[in-house]
Amino acid sequence: MTRDGEQTSLSFHSTDTRLVNASTENWQKAIGGHRIWSMGDATFNKVTCEYTLNLVINIEDFYNFNDGQVDIATGLPDNDNGRFEVLGWAKSFLSGGQIHRTLTWKRGPTGGSPSP
Repeated sequence: MTRDGEQTSLSFHSTDTRLVNASTENWQKAIGGHRIWSMGDATFNKVTCEYTLNLVINIEDFYNFNDGQVDIATGLPDNDNGRFEVLGWAKSFLSGGQIHRTLTWKRGPTGGSPSP
């Protein structure tokens, strides 16, 4: 929002969806590679000199067997277990979630040592 030629708020979203691969074997088996992106609004209150950031972080994962890929830890081909989906014994599915956070801080110097 612009007031008297000064911008007091803005909306944002990440321009690229980041593909993240889990770092431990348990997480690799649970979620493997997944996408993460963010969006939100930032505002500045000129009266209180306070900034507010409303942040939404989104994560999405499609659980499936990937033809031609292998399990990172064991090296077993996804095709070995992919046959269960072909037979109808397993199903791919989409899962996701969001986390909402509001951060507020006052304009001024950040931490550090106080002046003598």
